[in-house]
Amino acid sequence: MTPRKILFYIGLILFLYTCGKDESLNGSFQLSVSTDTSFAAIGDLIKFRVQTKSLGDNYLVIPQTQFNEPLELRHLEPLYNKNGKITGVDYVLSVWDTGMVVIPAIAVNVFKPDSTLDFIINTDSLEINVVSMVAKTGSQSMRPIKGPVPISRRWPIKTIILILLLIGILYGLYVIYSKRILTEYIEVEPVRSSRPADEKALEKLNDLKDSKYLQRGEIKEFYVQLSYILREYVENSVYIKTLEMTTEEIKQYRSAIPFDRDQLGIWMDIMQRADLSKYAKSDPEKMICYEDLAAGKTFVKNTVPSWKIQST
Repeated sequence: MTPRKILFYIGLILFLYTCGKDESLNGSFQLSVSTDTSFAAIGDLIKFRVQTKSLGDNYLVIPQTQFNEPLELRHLEPLYNKNGKITGVDYVLSVWDTGMVVIPAIAVNVFKPDSTLDFIINTDSLEINVVSMVAKTGSQSMRPIKGPVPISRRWPIKTIILILLLIGILYGLYVIYSKRILTEYIEVEPVRSSRPADEKALEKLNDLKDSKYLQRGEIKEFYVQLSYILREYVENSVYIKTLEMTTEEIKQYRSAIPFDRDQLGIWMDIMQRADLSKYAKSDPEKMICYEDLAAGKTFVKNTVPSWKIQST
């Protein structure tokens, strides 16, 4: 046998083997459609199945099917083989008209294992005879009324959250409103005295002059008394709580005190030396102490017209 004939026979064998393999695959593949009934009443549920066999390693893809009236798709469930491949689909249909209803043909796509399309095949259409309930049962009496369907009770999470949020907002408004009311209606009780503030202050300054603080060298105690007398005078005359304020706070709000700028300057100088004596232990000379005492009297006398109504 010549080499040419040998090659011819080898090629012929391979060709026949390939054709035989394809023919056996195509011959073994089966596609079937079925329904659980061919006779139904309006509103009945009809189970319609598309199923294949001998797909091998191929798998099935059925496009989303739109059923026209009077058919209505109620449920769709794929069918799987042991390898997890889709081999068919179960449809649950309902029909809302009498007469001969046709379930249309459905295109079935068969894909190879590498996800390439192998071929497309259409199912056969099926006919179902649909009659009224009276014709099916032979009775014109109404069907028994079904009992109520139990509904599982669920916690109204959204309602609870909205209620808690509303409570939080109301509580916040209450707190803010309460603070606003307290702030708006705080009453400042003026310090009242049976004697005018200037007379009381001048009397105390004279008593301080006659005291023995400077003679005993008690400079700190002297400035404690002098600072207190002047603060008390300002508080009793213009009703600003200078006894509760520091010197720095008085400087910061000095514009609220209706006194002349020069007089305020004299008072601030005395207050600064008093702070140095009380806190920094820096005692000035006795002569400066007497000068501050005299300056305090001058401050009281010169600021009286700023607040005291003079009788005519």
